[in-house]
Amino acid sequence: MGGFENDVMVAKNINFNGTAPKPHLGILNAAGKIPIGTGNTSPTPEILGGNITSPLGTLSIGYSSPNITLDIAGGASAVEHLTGDTGGQLNPTANNFNVLGSGSITIAGSGSTLTTQLTGLTNHSVLVGAGTSTITKVGPTATAGQVLQSAGSSADPAFSTATYPATATGTGKILRADGTNWSATTATYPNTAGTSGNVLTSDGTNWVSSSAPGAGLLSATGTLTSAQVKALHATPIQAIAAPGSGNVIVVIQSCAKLTYGGNNAFTTGSGQTIEVYYGTATNVVGSSSALVKTTILTSTSNQFNIVSGSGTGASAFGMAYSSVVNTAINLYNPNASEIAGNAANDNTIQWLILYYIVTM
Repeated sequence: MGGFENDVMVAKNINFNGTAPKPHLGILNAAGKIPIGTGNTSPTPEILGGNITSPLGTLSIGYSSPNITLDIAGGASAVEHLTGDTGGQLNPTANNFNVLGSGSITIAGSGSTLTTQLTGLTNHSVLVGAGTSTITKVGPTATAGQVLQSAGSSADPAFSTATYPATATGTGKILRADGTNWSATTATYPNTAGTSGNVLTSDGTNWVSSSAPGAGLLSATGTLTSAQVKALHATPIQAIAAPGSGNVIVVIQSCAKLTYGGNNAFTTGSGQTIEVYYGTATNVVGSSSALVKTTILTSTSNQFNIVSGSGTGASAFGMAYSSVVNTAINLYNPNASEIAGNAANDNTIQWLILYYIVTM
């Protein structure tokens, strides 16, 4: 039974309009129902029993005795802040965040979707940075086969004037300029150089690596340091590499120049020389001629010597075929004692050898 106890109203339901017929509009008879002022005046009820609602459905309203509960619909969380690469934490203005593009980027909105887009694009062009938020572009070129090339560190790349093949047209072919463009050759070229001393020759269709023909005079040159000269017995210096199976190096002529460094000469107490050898076993021109004689080695002035490979010494002796076939040519001191002297290490010996490679 309703009434007042010590000025506290006690009631199962509340009726704020004593004259209104039942059911009274002010009755609070459901979970979560609360008295709400209407702003009206008598006789229309000034307070009614009502509920909290979400007309847009964005809130889920519930009741957990004795409280009314409010949650975002669907169990999601509300976005309170956004943070970008710069600018720190951002707060909404009038409950709104603006997402805007810059330069070549625009943001298109439709419904509930924001779409990031690039603007100013040309079909088949290549995008190039411009140092700003706006991207520039190169091409496309109307000529197939042109390639994109660097124009240096201060300019955009550009397509070449000449064209290049899109595919490798055949094994062994190389690119050849035709005055306008680059194209593959009809002839093929070898993948390896072949034996030392070989040259490129035509077989009527393609180019191949072959032994030099009989008229192909070859040359080899170099310079011996003082340290190399003083170690030529233990460590010969290779002048011409082995020519390959079945081939023989035929030395036609050799020469050498001693450049005196101005301080001290080489010494040859045991008559040492520098000679041209097949390996370290056979002198190319026999025992009568040395490339650098003892008298030249010990000189205190610049000296020059020339030795013919077909001279008297060469014609006076024979040699085993096995000692010359596919055998390298070395500069060698055949004396067991090394050349000494030249403490300043400033003397040098330049050398040159003319030769053929023959198949025999």
